[in-house]
Amino acid sequence: MSNVRFLYNTLFDDAVLATVPASQEVAGWPVTNLQTGILSEAWKCPVGSVQLRVDLQESQAISAIGLAAHSLTAASLVTLRSYSDAWQTEVFSQTMEVVGPLLGWLEGGWLESGWLGYPLPGDQLLYPRVTSLLPLSSTVGARYVALDFDNGGDPFYLGALFMGDLLAPGINFSFGNDLRLTDGSHDDQSLGGVVFTDEGEQYHEFSLTLEKLSEAEAVGGSFWRFFHYVGKRRLFIAQLMDKTLKHERLTTLVGKMAKDPWPKQTGPDKYRVDLSIREMI
Repeated sequence: MSNVRFLYNTLFDDAVLATVPASQEVAGWPVTNLQTGILSEAWKCPVGSVQLRVDLQESQAISAIGLAAHSLTAASLVTLRSYSDAWQTEVFSQTMEVVGPLLGWLEGGWLESGWLGYPLPGDQLLYPRVTSLLPLSSTVGARYVALDFDNGGDPFYLGALFMGDLLAPGINFSFGNDLRLTDGSHDDQSLGGVVFTDEGEQYHEFSLTLEKLSEAEAVGGSFWRFFHYVGKRRLFIAQLMDKTLKHERLTTLVGKMAKDPWPKQTGPDKYRVDLSIREMI
C-alpha cells in the first residue's frame, strides 16, 4: 500500500510575518529569510523557544505545515495556534512532534529499512538538514496564526516554512524510489598558484508518475494549481508513504521540479503527469 502527498506555499508566500525581537534572530539570518525560497538563506534562532506570528491577510484554510532544511532535534515540538483576532483570542491549537518516523535522504539506512528511524540529538551532524511535513488533525480556517517552537533550549535554524492545504491524491501512481546523487560538472580553477576543483551543484532526484487523473483535476482543479506553482521552479514538499504489515516508511523531500509538469492525456478523461523532484544538497 502506498500513497503520496504534497504541500506547497499557496498561503505563506504572501503572508506578513510579525517582527520578532532581535534576541530571536542571529545577525544576518533574519526570520524574513523564510520567504526567499532559498534554503541556504535560513532563519537562525539563537534561543530554543520562540513564537512566530503570521498574518495571512484573510481567512485561509490550513491543513498542514512544513518545516524544510531545519536543525530541530528529535525532542522538539511545534504548536500551531489560530486566533479570531490579531493574536489575542485563541480558537485552536495543536502540538506536534517535529521529527517523526523518518524523513529524507540517508536517514535510517536506505536499502535496509527504507527511510525509517528517529535520529538522536547527537546524530544531527550526520543529518544537518531535515524536512518535516506535519498534518493537522483538522483543517483550520484563520487569518492570524502563530507557531511556537520548542527545541529544548537549543538554538536552531529553519530554511523554509510551508503553510497551506495538503494535497493528497487518491489516484494510482508509480514512483522511482532509487534516489541518485547527481554530481554537477567539475571545473578546475587556480588561485594564487594553487589549483582546486570547483564542484557544480549536487542534488538528489526523485521521479513520480501520477496516473488516471481526470480532466477536471489535470487541467482545472487543485492539481492544476499545484502544477502551475511548481512549474515555476518554486519550492514544495513531497512525502511518500509506504506501508507494510510491519512498519510505515515516510520519505520527505523538499525541492524544485526538474522540468515542467505538463499533464498528458492517455485516454478519455484520463491524464498522466510525470514529476521529477530535485532536492539540492
